[in-house]
Amino acid sequence: MAVPLNISLGELNLVNAAAQSVAVLTIVLLLPAAIAGDFIVRRPGSAMRLLVLAFALSSAISWLAVTVQRGFAFGALLSVVNWVALGGLVILGQVLLADASRLRFALSCWVGVQAITAAAAVTYLLAVFGLDLFLADSRGPFQLAMQAILPNWPNGSGLVFATSACLAYGQLRGGERSPFLRLALVTLVIGTLVTFSRAAWLACFGGLVVITMVGTRLTRSLPTLVGLLIVTGLVASQVPTVRYQVQRTLTPGSSEQISVLQRVAFGIEAFRLWREHPVVGIGFARFTDYASLARLSAMGPARADYVPGSVHNEYLSILLKGGLLSAVTFLLFIWRTLRHHRRLASSKAPSLELRSSGIAGLGIVTALLVGGLGGESFRQVSISAPYWLLAGALSVLGRHSASRTSTV
Repeated sequence: MAVPLNISLGELNLVNAAAQSVAVLTIVLLLPAAIAGDFIVRRPGSAMRLLVLAFALSSAISWLAVTVQRGFAFGALLSVVNWVALGGLVILGQVLLADASRLRFALSCWVGVQAITAAAAVTYLLAVFGLDLFLADSRGPFQLAMQAILPNWPNGSGLVFATSACLAYGQLRGGERSPFLRLALVTLVIGTLVTFSRAAWLACFGGLVVITMVGTRLTRSLPTLVGLLIVTGLVASQVPTVRYQVQRTLTPGSSEQISVLQRVAFGIEAFRLWREHPVVGIGFARFTDYASLARLSAMGPARADYVPGSVHNEYLSILLKGGLLSAVTFLLFIWRTLRHHRRLASSKAPSLELRSSGIAGLGIVTALLVGGLGGESFRQVSISAPYWLLAGALSVLGRHSASRTSTV
């Protein structure tokens, strides 16, 4: 069956590079002026801007230190630019989305685009495979069919759908009464399911559970949580493709279990390398240069000729690339946004829009934290863009609203 839409990996990389360029320019042009203004008059979002500056500087220092030792590598430069660009998205959120109506519109647009993408993917798979999509044992044919259209299928697309589902559900739990959000939520959850990505399933489940429990007492949220667990268990046991994924993951020698063991081996090797370079790490995009293929193959799951391009773990990757310098600034940023989102998600939030955004933010960061255990979810702009933009917007909006409330 011919597909009219075909997106190449090169086209995706071009769009990603354009977005990163805009974000980096934002840091270069706006961040110094904004921080200089903070020294004159303390304004909302100043603490977040300092964290972004620390984030960018720590990454640049790690990159520069390794470049002096190992020489210049263009791939390493692109990798550090990617990290700096994430901070630029935060500043863009402060500048462009520091208005409740604009923020709501932007979030709705993101959810709508991803819901349409998920609906198109599900429709295409059903048109090609019919009910075999849910009855077949192997997920291979489905993934090959979709990778011809979306190169980041299944894990990348699955995490995009999962975070978008958290965004829609968080707004609904915050008090929104939108049929559009309800339809989008159902579509995105189904889209996450048909990616057959274990990381996306866990990320979506974790995010939805946190959103369900936040802002309510445990006794009130417990029935919903138990119901969600029961439904998830029933789906996992009754849908053959899902059941097959779970069983194969637990089957010794299966390709699914080997892929998990490979990631464990990469993690062990990454931790060993970090212990040798604890402060600034080994640099960005250098894992292949430092990793011992003999040691990886000796662990069993990795072939001697395998080239490990990634650690497949967000936290070990940050620790390995930038050392303690980058890891501490990253964790401080995550802690700061979690604390801020939790405050806004409370029933004392100044407005419905802020409470909804705070709850959605908690769900998104939970999904990204879970997804980071099996990949680099925060680093990929296509997955984590809502998180960075929301962190920037709410750092300003929340302070503005709090100031107005205290003044009244």
